[in-house]
Amino acid sequence: MPQRVIKIILPENHAKQALELLEGEDRLSFWQEESSGGNFVVSALTDSGRSETIMDLFEKRFSSVDGFKLILFPVEASIPNYFSLANRILEDELLIHWVYNFMNMLQGSGQRLAHGSMNYHKWLLTLDVLLKN
Repeated sequence: MPQRVIKIILPENHAKQALELLEGEDRLSFWQEESSGGNFVVSALTDSGRSETIMDLFEKRFSSVDGFKLILFPVEASIPNYFSLANRILEDELLIHWVYNFMNMLQGSGQRLAHGSMNYHKWLLTLDVLLKN
């Protein structure tokens, strides 16, 4: 999914409010930047589908503040891809949940997962397929 960087510029006395808004958002990575002239500058990396929501949130909160600026940049690449990494972690958690449920199912049915047994081979094949996807 395409990503965007949103650069937010505010007077320094609004920094705490801006950080609270960013900390309340999911699927977002942000960092503060140094600035001259008494401004607070923060950039946020997010997927393009979330960028409009975040921009709207800041516009509603700070549009009447003198010195408020919001700049949107397209992202050509991001390494590591923050969102791919997050999706992989979620997939890994689902895999762990599946393995846990599979083991409970075998235990509940009285079947065993002994090395070399048919259930053991089925489990290895299923796990191999899941890990390759």
